[in-house]
Amino acid sequence: MMTSRSRKDDASASANDDTPPSVRHALLEATLALVYIGGFDGISLRSVSGEIGKSTTTIFQNFGRRQGLLDAALDHALAGEHLRHEAMLADIGALPTDAESMA
Repeated sequence: MMTSRSRKDDASASANDDTPPSVRHALLEATLALVYIGGFDGISLRSVSGEIGKSTTTIFQNFGRRQGLLDAALDHALAGEHLRHEAMLADIGALPTDAESMA
């Protein structure tokens, strides 16, 4: 018998309100680090949860299955890149952009 939780799409798994944001962040960072080392195929839920000393249940409660975790980690990485790019653009925003100054 399927529960309503098991029918949820991996990407639509919502955060567990009982999990501190720091644990979710640690899971996402550990996932990215392991993907960097071994690629997407080399990652397991046990390896991710083991990196931060939590059980795989924490991953299931927060991200659903493996694909939900990978999707959330990718979103997390892209959000970080977006923030870095915004900061860089803010830093160079005061630079002159006319052709004479750039030459």
